[in-house]
Amino acid sequence: MHVLEVMFLKNRDRGSSSIVVLAVVMFLSTVFLAMVFFIQTSLVAEMKHKKATELRQVFIEEAQEVIKLLQKDLDKRENDNPFDDVWSYVNSNENIELKDVGSYLNPNWIDPQVFEHIDKTLLPPPNRIMKSTVPGAGWQELVQYWYDEGIHLNIKEAYKDFFEEEVIEEFMTPYSYFNINLCFQHVLKKFCLIRTGSERDADDFQKTIDAKLLKGKVILDQYGVNGIERWFLKTSGVDLMSFKKMYPVLNAVPVLNVHFVPEEILRSLLSYKPFGVRNPDIVADSIIARREDEKNKKGLTTNDLKTIIGSVSKYPGPRIFHYLGVYTNFWEIRVTIEDMELRWVIARVPPLKETDDIYYKLIEENIGRIKEEESLEPEFEESDEPEIIDESEIIIDESGEDD
Repeated sequence: MHVLEVMFLKNRDRGSSSIVVLAVVMFLSTVFLAMVFFIQTSLVAEMKHKKATELRQVFIEEAQEVIKLLQKDLDKRENDNPFDDVWSYVNSNENIELKDVGSYLNPNWIDPQVFEHIDKTLLPPPNRIMKSTVPGAGWQELVQYWYDEGIHLNIKEAYKDFFEEEVIEEFMTPYSYFNINLCFQHVLKKFCLIRTGSERDADDFQKTIDAKLLKGKVILDQYGVNGIERWFLKTSGVDLMSFKKMYPVLNAVPVLNVHFVPEEILRSLLSYKPFGVRNPDIVADSIIARREDEKNKKGLTTNDLKTIIGSVSKYPGPRIFHYLGVYTNFWEIRVTIEDMELRWVIARVPPLKETDDIYYKLIEENIGRIKEEESLEPEFEESDEPEIIDESEIIIDESGEDD
């Protein structure tokens, strides 16, 4: 073979070997880079998870500190007011917000006649709160809606055809107990059906309530502020087991705290003539002056409120003291760190008996980026069923740790 041919073949073999080696090197490099990328991605994910876990713990610790202060002397405290110790802590921390979210109107249950009055008085004419295709018939349309659709937690969506969005945001809330003395009786029947699943129990419950109301009585006053269990025990035709399924969402505690309720709602309710409040504007002025008086660090007590409002006419007059009280039933806590936010809603669970302890329950949790919250294990989902209270309790003991 010619020398040049031999050299060519040797060079060609070397070239083939080089290509193979290069391919192997490139393959191994790709694998190595993939492994590095995988390890980096895993580390980043692990670090993010660790950071998220640590951040969530910080959120919870901050929120629990607020609850600890709210819980302080809860059994002895005569009210919830803007001068309680918790506000010093909240106001000194820019990343914490606390709000009474229960002292507003709940469009799920308000008495139609009271609602008709609120529609005329809450906002100055012609800015009524009710959208209505038939002038003056808005509350009747609302009653029909209750019959057809039931009870809703997502009030912005459920009631968008009845109220302007800004009205819902400013004056309404889904966070509200169902006070047996205030709720429209057909709503109570629907509520009983939802909680018990029994048409018969719901029918019996409504009939009993209707009979009491026809006698012109506030159902529970003779048994104390929240004597609801004793009322069920004393009342024939009502199953005590049904009550246990409805409590504590159904109770007899006042729904609005006069220290935080919007002035417009306060004035509107006081001016409802059947409640029999004399000089409602003067009464409202007095309540507002007392709740804003920084010298009055103790706020308004139940007795103060009854003294200011004075004696009222017989039924339905006493119901004003079921609308207006001095305690907050639902608080919203927001904790913000950088662009992340934790939101808790907690409920003050009223005692059945005088010896029962009062405590708070966590009913809703959201955590995520600000304005893009992602729900994490919420205590109730958006649904037609008013599962406001469930098993997630927050009880702060003397050591300040979770129970």
